[in-house]
Amino acid sequence: MNSVDPDSNSGSGPDSNSGSGPDSNSDSGSNSGSNSNSGSNSNSGSNSDDGLGESVEETPAVGFVATTKNADAVVREVVRAVQDDYDCLVAYSDREADEAVSLAEDLGATIVGPLDSDRHSRREELVGAARALSHPGIVLVPPETSPIDYRRSAEKLAESDAFCVDSVRRSGKGRSSPRVVAIPAYNEVSTIGDVVREATPHVDEVLVVDDGSNDGTEVAAREAGATVVEHGTNRGYGSALQSSFAEAAARDAAALVCLDADGQHDPAEIPTLLERLDGSDAELVIGNRFEGGTDIPQYRRFGLFVINVLTNLSMGVVRRRSWIGDTQSGFRAYGPSAIESVAESNDISYHMGASTDLLHHAHQHDYGIEEVAVTVDYAVENPSSRDPVRHGLTLVSNILRTVERERPITIIGIPGFMLALVGLGLGYFSIVNYLSTATFPGGIALLAGFSTLIGVLACFTAIILHSLTVHVSELG
Repeated sequence: MNSVDPDSNSGSGPDSNSGSGPDSNSDSGSNSGSNSNSGSNSNSGSNSDDGLGESVEETPAVGFVATTKNADAVVREVVRAVQDDYDCLVAYSDREADEAVSLAEDLGATIVGPLDSDRHSRREELVGAARALSHPGIVLVPPETSPIDYRRSAEKLAESDAFCVDSVRRSGKGRSSPRVVAIPAYNEVSTIGDVVREATPHVDEVLVVDDGSNDGTEVAAREAGATVVEHGTNRGYGSALQSSFAEAAARDAAALVCLDADGQHDPAEIPTLLERLDGSDAELVIGNRFEGGTDIPQYRRFGLFVINVLTNLSMGVVRRRSWIGDTQSGFRAYGPSAIESVAESNDISYHMGASTDLLHHAHQHDYGIEEVAVTVDYAVENPSSRDPVRHGLTLVSNILRTVERERPITIIGIPGFMLALVGLGLGYFSIVNYLSTATFPGGIALLAGFSTLIGVLACFTAIILHSLTVHVSELG
């Protein structure tokens, strides 16, 4: 185990062999006047019995204290620090944090402990371990483990005369709140780790919502450095998105980027969405696969075209230039207002229709919507196993239900009125034909009566539903 014993001799204190005191064998010819009992020649007077400190590090260490409350955050920040080439020291005294400590060690962190909180200050032990490892200093991360700006923290240490400084919290570009990536996942153990690792450098936190997986998806996500929210059972894609918005709102996130766990979306394109979000008044930025040169199978392209048309019409968008080009893209970035309103909304369905529901939500709240070109890889090893025909029918059904609920005049009233006019026209034709030829067209007359009756009923239904919608919204 790559660890530092907090009770080891580090070159100070009554029990250390540092070239002074009755237990030392001094040599006047040595550079520091001190040879330790291990027989090594010390130039710094701080070599411990376990041989630490043989090489001097140019970068400061980063110190963490792992607890049961911050275990996921510590692992996530260790991943980020290691990617930035910093050595990590993780102290712990809580045995329940053993899993996080083990993951941190697997990532390359040096473990300090277990500590006896009655005998040692955790802060002092981390400082002592950094000295023993010959680091020029240490950046100490607070227990709440907020996302850290390691470059600015190192600069803060360099500008200070102290050996240790507190870390500098990382913020989004021009924003004080964190940016979060959310990845809904269900049985994606083979891909989730890579997706998390590739997304991590672009945001402050990667959140994986494990929707009742039974293949170890949550373990792979944690090992990759993600914060994991677990659903006990499989509740559906929409439910996973609802949890994502709730978690982002709880963090007061400046931006939430959602992408798929199967590897079809490229995490390297996250900055593209965030840049558009920052550079416009939009609260929703959609990654458009049609503009990114994606090789989309023809059957899928046709299905998406139909759904795109229906979705845009359901929102009352008639002008083609105002249409959303990829209404079913799962690669999206949301601004703070959208995050807050969606988190408080009960209008998002639990299943695949959630993507459409979110567009209706944005349209109702008059949020700006932008699109950027992205690529989608349909040749991934384990793509979504949903039947495209069944999936398409589900989406169409959801669109129709949504429009029926929100636009009864459009979806029921107008067609009903047209059907009533057709019935009246057929009735008029039947009467004229009978007067002219003395022959009564019974079939046409029956059709006329049926059409008129259904049309009138549809018109009254639309009026009633519209009235209910208006009154409910006023009461809300």
